[in-house]
Amino acid sequence: MITSKALPPSDSKKRSAKSVAFMKQSDFSGRFVTLDWWRKSEAGLLARLSSGSIWKIYATFAVLGVGVRLYTQAQPFGYVFHGYDFQSYLIVAESMSDSSNPYSTGRYNYGPIWAVIVWTVKLICGSDISFRLGLASILILTDLGISLWLKRNGYLLASLFLLISPISIAISARHLQFDNLAVLFALLSVSQISRSNSNLVTKYDVRACLLLALSLMTKHIFIIFPLWLALRQTSTKKKFLYLLLPPGVFFMSLVPFWLNNPKSVVENVISYSSLKNAPFLYAILPDGLVNSLVSTHLATPIFLTMVG
Repeated sequence: MITSKALPPSDSKKRSAKSVAFMKQSDFSGRFVTLDWWRKSEAGLLARLSSGSIWKIYATFAVLGVGVRLYTQAQPFGYVFHGYDFQSYLIVAESMSDSSNPYSTGRYNYGPIWAVIVWTVKLICGSDISFRLGLASILILTDLGISLWLKRNGYLLASLFLLISPISIAISARHLQFDNLAVLFALLSVSQISRSNSNLVTKYDVRACLLLALSLMTKHIFIIFPLWLALRQTSTKKKFLYLLLPPGVFFMSLVPFWLNNPKSVVENVISYSSLKNAPFLYAILPDGLVNSLVSTHLATPIFLTMVG
């Protein structure tokens, strides 16, 4: 018979103390990574403020954020009207006005929603100055929409930070990047998902998928999100709904343009890649290896595999 030898009381206490210390350290890491400290700080702040005070603070930040965004439009720098993206929007608007395929211009790589918005704003505004201000106004309102969503869902500090963040101001108001519009549609989709608490497919699930489809049709930055949502579902029907409906609607929106010029859609949307860079892989792998992966077009599938 094999018997285990009991540890001396002092050794047992030492091991127990080390275990407790390790658990505390692990618990701290978990709270830090999951932003538990942020949530607790925010909860403490909100507990000290009345609803009226919160709205006054929000309104102050909103006025400041909108004012700074509009100020960037008043600057006489050449980039404002000669930036690559703004010139691309002018080309897309002209192409749509001529009933041409915007993807045939080689200057548009996303879903059709932003192309329609660009064309509509150009029709209404006419001059380049008013056209740019019209696009900027839409993106500024979108930033406000995101911040209101954050505030309504209990993320006051995040909503205030978004309003005055120099990065947010530069991206949406100066560079006219429309990622925020895709983000807003995705957040509205999440709101519908949170209302669905059944294994059956409900109207909230359908609304969520359609809003997510609008996000992809604007700019497909959440193309992997439907897969993640599908994996979270417990019923087979809901899995297929989230997996197939949003990307399905997105690809269907490209069909009219594909029928007109298949090559333009494939090259500028389906297989399009921007600068041949791989910042994540460069951070974890030797530069020479990553250079080889980029040159052989293996960097993207490897990255997507890791994400998957």
